[in-house]
Amino acid sequence: MVNLAVFLFIILAIPILHYYHKRVRNWQSELLSTVLCAHGMVHLMAVPVLAYFLLGEYEYRMWILQGPLPFKLLGSGPRLLWLGVYLVLTGYGFMALSLKTRLCMISRAEKKAE
Repeated sequence: MVNLAVFLFIILAIPILHYYHKRVRNWQSELLSTVLCAHGMVHLMAVPVLAYFLLGEYEYRMWILQGPLPFKLLGSGPRLLWLGVYLVLTGYGFMALSLKTRLCMISRAEKKAE
């Protein structure tokens, strides 16, 4: 249930942040674009790191499955697949918003120059 709440928060927070950026014209667009890009890269790099740590060694995976509660839930195949898809989609979403923010910033600078 917590995973669903976090997923819904991210889905709702991204459009709200983008709307706020469009509404306030003189906000730090470069900072927002850089933060979104970095966050997207972290999400995309997390997929192979998780795959390496969770699927690398059989003994380590069995230790995770028999460990405490948050790690115990990472053992099932569908949950790992869902986690990977979630990380990739949110990573690409953050990167797309970063690119859109940067392009809006460039177009505003060109309009001011004219």
